[in-house]
Amino acid sequence: MNGQQKAEANFQAFEQWIEVQTPESYANITHRGKLKRGDITKACGFAKSALTQNPRIRERLETLEEDLRVQGVLPRLSEKGECEKADAPLYEAKSDKVMDSKRLASLEKENLELKAKLARLEELAQVIEEMGIHV
Repeated sequence: MNGQQKAEANFQAFEQWIEVQTPESYANITHRGKLKRGDITKACGFAKSALTQNPRIRERLETLEEDLRVQGVLPRLSEKGECEKADAPLYEAKSDKVMDSKRLASLEKENLELKAKLARLEELAQVIEEMGIHV
């Protein structure tokens, strides 16, 4: 496989990965207002350098992050970050806190649901034990 074919295969893998993601899955791989590059490359099966050296992937990733900011999945760039658009842009701390509080609330709700389910399963196990059924 030559370089162009590998670049195309990497781009297709990246596109396929994007197709199966949800806002929640993006939120789970967010760090400092950006998607974690290492998590992306592991999921896509290519080297981290593909994100910077493949212009199609680089542009698509930038577009993806901009779209996620519009959707509220990623925090907005601060004014300074908008001007610089550097590798490590600055973000509004308030947006990060809002994202964190939403994620915390979601995790707390999930935790309560799981605890309730566990309690029901423990009750069921006790009833089964009292009936003398061995599983």
